[in-house]
Amino acid sequence: MKLFIHSWRQITGNLDKFMQITWPLLAFGVLEAGLLATGVIGGSTADGASGGGMGLVFASIFISALVAIAWHRFVLRSESVGQAYAAAQSGKVWRYIGRSILIGLILVPVGMAVILVYALVIGPMIGLPFGTVSGETFVPGPGITPAMIIAMLLVIWLSLRLSVILPGIAMETPIKISESWAMTRRMNGQIVQFVALLAVLTGLGMYIEYMLQPAQTYSFAAGVIGAIVYWFTAMLGVSALTTLYGHLVEGRPLNA
Repeated sequence: MKLFIHSWRQITGNLDKFMQITWPLLAFGVLEAGLLATGVIGGSTADGASGGGMGLVFASIFISALVAIAWHRFVLRSESVGQAYAAAQSGKVWRYIGRSILIGLILVPVGMAVILVYALVIGPMIGLPFGTVSGETFVPGPGITPAMIIAMLLVIWLSLRLSVILPGIAMETPIKISESWAMTRRMNGQIVQFVALLAVLTGLGMYIEYMLQPAQTYSFAAGVIGAIVYWFTAMLGVSALTTLYGHLVEGRPLNA
């Protein structure tokens, strides 16, 4: 559990700086919840709503990359908030986004393959089918939840194994994806534990959000809870990458 504890303390031990650096990501999530609650985005017929939704996706990617780089540099280079953000805006953010997309192109087929294997092989074998098709309608089965959970856990694990290249971009130390995979091999046990604990934390947060979400409508309060859950768990993942880079590339101790 050293990786999880170290990443957790990296946040809680620098809470004031953490808030100063990461507040744009949280604010964006709250803004998105407000837009969904008021129907500005998420509409089924308005072309402007769907276009606005895509604009929010791109804005979310940019803000996430900017915040992640600033956090990497604050932790690993002890830069001030202003210095960390200045460094993030110096062209690194686009390289960070580009490599993130490249990793995503690896992760998406893996997740889809896991779901496909479950739907065609595992689900029928254990009596929990993924779903059935009735005419042109897909009817989810009892196996859809375990299939999605398995795929999610595998994708998060794989992303941590491959994404040490990202803090490398922030530190201006280029690392290949193959090198990231190789150097994280000896930390695999710690990464598996981190993924399991992160999944539990995320699941609890999503359950609270679900309980606050009324049927047929979108609750702003539940949306804010969801934004907080995403913000904190996403930054916990960024802290894990920062920790892995510091430990495996720079030789820093992994304290817990």
